[in-house]
Amino acid sequence: MRTVIRTKKIKGTDYLYEITYYYDQASKRTRQHSRYLGKAVNGKPVKVREIAGTPKMALNYGEFLPCFAAGEEYDLERRLGHYLSKEEVQSVLTLTYNRVLRSLAMTHISSWYQGTILSVKYPDIPLSSQYLSNLLVKVGQEAIPFKFIQDLITDLSSQHTLFYDITSISSYTSAIQFFEYGHNRDGRHTPQVNMSLLVDKVRGIPIFYDLYPGSIVDVSTLKNTIEKIKALDVVGSTLIMDRGFCSGVNLKALVENQFQFIMPASRSFKVVKQALSHIHRTINRSKNLQMFKEKALFVEPVSLTIEGVTFKGYGYYSPHREQEDRERFYQKIRETVRYLEEFNLKQYMKPKMVFERYAGQFKSYLSWKVVDGRFAITIKDKAVSQRVNKMGLFILLYDGDFTWDECLSLYRSRDMVERSFDMLKNDLDIMPLNIKKRESLSGLMFISFLSLLVRMHIVKQMQMTGLLKKCSLERLFLELEKIRWFVLPGQKFLITEIGKKQRGILDPLNISPDVRNYVST
Repeated sequence: MRTVIRTKKIKGTDYLYEITYYYDQASKRTRQHSRYLGKAVNGKPVKVREIAGTPKMALNYGEFLPCFAAGEEYDLERRLGHYLSKEEVQSVLTLTYNRVLRSLAMTHISSWYQGTILSVKYPDIPLSSQYLSNLLVKVGQEAIPFKFIQDLITDLSSQHTLFYDITSISSYTSAIQFFEYGHNRDGRHTPQVNMSLLVDKVRGIPIFYDLYPGSIVDVSTLKNTIEKIKALDVVGSTLIMDRGFCSGVNLKALVENQFQFIMPASRSFKVVKQALSHIHRTINRSKNLQMFKEKALFVEPVSLTIEGVTFKGYGYYSPHREQEDRERFYQKIRETVRYLEEFNLKQYMKPKMVFERYAGQFKSYLSWKVVDGRFAITIKDKAVSQRVNKMGLFILLYDGDFTWDECLSLYRSRDMVERSFDMLKNDLDIMPLNIKKRESLSGLMFISFLSLLVRMHIVKQMQMTGLLKKCSLERLFLELEKIRWFVLPGQKFLITEIGKKQRGILDPLNISPDVRNYVST
C-alpha cells in the first residue's frame, strides 16, 4: 500500500489528508482511504485538540463574522473615519458590536473586549468608562450623527419607500431638561425622550433618526423631519406612516415638499367621520368585493377634502379584522373595568386623576363614581356601540399612483419599523437610560443607531436567504459562538473547525470564516 499527504482547499482554507491506496479484491480495482490530519499550519497538520503547547487564550470569534460583514457592507470604518481618529472609530465600533451581541454597561466593556476577536482586530484601544463617556460627549457635541447620516443617505441614494414612526425612550434622570413627561408608549411613568426613525424598506435598515423632547406629540414631529430629510436630498420617496401623524399641517407639508405618502385618515376630521358613515352603508356591495392574502375584503375609492386640499384614498372593510378588533376591544375594556373596580383608593388620591390615568383610551366609554373607597364603573353602551359598529372599517389616504392592494400591502408592511423599535428597546437593551448630559444622550443614541443598522442588516440577509425561517437571530449568534479563535505560543493563531451547522449559516450569507478577511495576521 502507498500513502501520500494531500492538501485540499475548502472555502479558502487548506486542510491536510492522509491518502492510503489499496487493492480491492472484490471490485478488482485500486481504491483509496482518506484520513483527516488537520488544518495546514506552516505546511504541517494541526488539530485544535492536538495543539503542541497550551493555547495562550481562546477568543470569541464566530458571532462577530456577520457583524463584520455588515460593517463592511456599509463601510462603517471609512465613514466614521471622516469625523473621528482611528482609535476613536475602533472604540465606537467596539461599543456598536457589543450592543449588537451582548449589551453591557460601560464599566464592563473593556473586560468583554479582552475575551473577543476585537482585541486582535483593534489592539490596545482605550476602553475605560471615563474614556468612553468623553467619546460619547464628543460625538454629541460635534454633531457627528447628522454628518454620518448625511454621508450614508448620499452614498446609498435612498429614494425608496420609507417607513416613519416615533417611540418613547424612558429615563430615570432628571438632570437633562430634554427628558419630559408625555404620552409614554410603554406605560412607564418616567421622563422620556421621543425618538423618530426612518427605515428603508428595500434595504431593511434605518437611515435616519431624530430626538425630540418627551412632551412633543407625534403629529408635531413630522414637519420637522420632512425639512431635515429634504435637506439631506431625500426627495421623491414614499413615506408610510400611522394614523397618529395625520393632520392638516402634515398633509399640506407632504404635498408641498413633493413626498408621496400612505397613511390612515384620522377620525378627528369631520369629513373623515362623514366618509366612514357613508361607506359603512355602501362598501359591502358585491362590486366592491376583493381578495387580499386569501381573505375577503371590500374596497371602495374615496376622495376627501382636508384643509382645502383634496386627497385620494381607499375605504376598506375587513369582516375578519372586524371580528378580531371587537374581541380585542371587549377584552381590553373588561380588563380596564376589573382593574379600576379592584383599585384601592387612598384618602390623599384624587379619584378623577386616578380614573383618567388608568382608564386611558377607554375613559370615553366608561362612567364612574366612588363607593366605600372603590370605583363603581358603568360601561356606556351607546358609546361602545358606536365604536364597534365601525370596526373593520378604515380609510387609507395616499398621494401617488397606487392601486388599492399596493396601498394596503405597503401600509401593512410598516411593521418593519415597529420591529426596529422592539429591537432597539429589548434586544439592544437601551431602556431605561441613565445619563446626565444631553451630549452623552446624543452619543449613546448614535451608538444605538449603528447597532440597529448592523442588526437589521443581518436580519434582512437572513430573511432573503431563508435562514430566518429556520432560526432566530439569537440562535444564529449562539451557533456561531462555537467558532473560536485560539492564540498560540509564538504569535500563532488557529480557529476551530467549522461544523455543518455553522456552514449552514455562513454559506447562505456568503460569509467566509477566513480570518484574513477581517484581521491582519
